[in-house]
Amino acid sequence: MQSSLFDAIEEEVQEELSEKEKQKQEKIKGETQQLLNNLSSATINTLRDKVAWVLNQHPDARDSDITLMLKFWETFEPNLYNGQLLAPDNLYHLTRLTSLSRERARIQNVYKLFQASSKVRSQRGTLSEEEREKSIEDKPVGYPSYVVYMDESGKNTDQLIVGSVWFLESGKSLYDIDKRIKKFKKDVGFTKEFHFSAMRRNDLPII
Repeated sequence: MQSSLFDAIEEEVQEELSEKEKQKQEKIKGETQQLLNNLSSATINTLRDKVAWVLNQHPDARDSDITLMLKFWETFEPNLYNGQLLAPDNLYHLTRLTSLSRERARIQNVYKLFQASSKVRSQRGTLSEEEREKSIEDKPVGYPSYVVYMDESGKNTDQLIVGSVWFLESGKSLYDIDKRIKKFKKDVGFTKEFHFSAMRRNDLPII
């Protein structure tokens, strides 16, 4: 009788743990997909987005946190580090290595993206036994990024027109293009949706 009660309690506990693990995995899956969506659309806002961007564009950063740090500074904090000279005072304002390493570890170990080489993973203690047996040489896996800006006109008429501008080049230039467009809108104070039919002289002070 007592044994049956214990068995029932243990089974209930295991079911609860299994459900929590399932929810955890679903959350990780959603976060992973969101991160990939952000990269593909150059929506680079959070520290995690930025670290993932560097890992995607610079495979050598996957094996070295120092390389990750330098590429991160050069890409996202060019006003403090231009890829060559580094003023000691700027070290107080640049993103810390510990913060970058923490995000890199989550991206690689939890999301399983932008993996380091088998040699480095072995040194870090994150390479599974199965991977050790079958890994010979790692080939960096990247996620090409591109941005498409598009809009339609005439949806309430007989003729529908769809126009788009495609930026197929990935890397730093893609991020720069998206950042410059957003900065331009902010600088001119244009926050509304653009409609030719609703344009007024004061809507675009740049003309």
